[in-house]
Amino acid sequence: MVRHLNNRIGIATSVLAVVACSGLATASIQKTGSVVPEDVSADGRVVVGSNWNGDDAAFWTAEGGVVGIQSMTSEPEGLYLANAVSGDGQTLVGNSDYWGYALGQDGSFTKEMGYEVQGVSYDGSIKVGHEGYYTAGYWTTGNVMTPLKNQEGVDVSGRARDVSADGKTIIGFADNILSPSHNEAAFRWTEETGAVALDFGGLDAAYSQATGISDDGSTIIGSFDTSDGKSKAYRWTEDGGAEVLSSFEDSKYCNVWAVSGDGSIAVGSSTGPMYAQSAVVWDAEGEVHLLNEYLNEQGLMWDTNTWNLDSVSGISADGMTFIGSGQFNDEYVGWVASIPEPGVGMLVMGMMGLVGLKRRSA
Repeated sequence: MVRHLNNRIGIATSVLAVVACSGLATASIQKTGSVVPEDVSADGRVVVGSNWNGDDAAFWTAEGGVVGIQSMTSEPEGLYLANAVSGDGQTLVGNSDYWGYALGQDGSFTKEMGYEVQGVSYDGSIKVGHEGYYTAGYWTTGNVMTPLKNQEGVDVSGRARDVSADGKTIIGFADNILSPSHNEAAFRWTEETGAVALDFGGLDAAYSQATGISDDGSTIIGSFDTSDGKSKAYRWTEDGGAEVLSSFEDSKYCNVWAVSGDGSIAVGSSTGPMYAQSAVVWDAEGEVHLLNEYLNEQGLMWDTNTWNLDSVSGISADGMTFIGSGQFNDEYVGWVASIPEPGVGMLVMGMMGLVGLKRRSA
């Protein structure tokens, strides 16, 4: 019996070694230094955010640590917030005290881009945001914005929040998308269609926002307010229209911040009684999970006694890396967590089960 157990342990050790060497077992959680994460690159390797004081936007990588805007440019000190990073991890966009900007890892810096830059395409060539009194638009080169137009050819009065990987589909919310004038409504813009309000069918969507988009532009996530004062999370697709994502029974407000590249996994927050807020994940079926529990289910091995993940702000395109802020040993920190590829987590936990069996039998 002991020999059979030893054989099993030997197999388990060998499998774990193969998995580790292949780069599949990359489940981990770590602090992001002084950076409060706001967005993450497609492969999960580059995180952008601002420090806790909000006065220095920065890139963060596990290898290089924090590299802030003040060390990369000759710009004077001031408020610099990071809002998004390109899929290739090379371009950070955000806003300062008075204008939006774009910062490249090569040190290139474009400022005075409207009032706020909120999103950027995969290669960094298209940036989206708004200028002046909330005129939504996009930038290609330089700091001159091209306004988005609604179907009547009028400038979109609202905010552009995100853009597809190829830069061809832009989403956001505006107050002159529906006619006659209406509360702010989520829109989807392409050059061919102009800005078109998302169709919520028979849903009680008195006010809506679009906050995230899949790589190909076919899936949009966001939230809408109902007439009874609640906020619901939704996922909209070209084929199926809008569907309400599930919520906890006592949830009053749900907000969705980001979505994976294929549109299947979304992250956000759920607010319940006494305004207690929880970080949550919605799976491909639209079911809601507490972030901590979801990470456990996906095979992340971490000490839940020292970590408390209060909020989640982003997810990588491959759905494997999550970012946010929380507490580590009662210290407020930014964090980045990576889960194993599908199936690897179960394999690792199974191998660990064999190790546990050996210990119990010893």
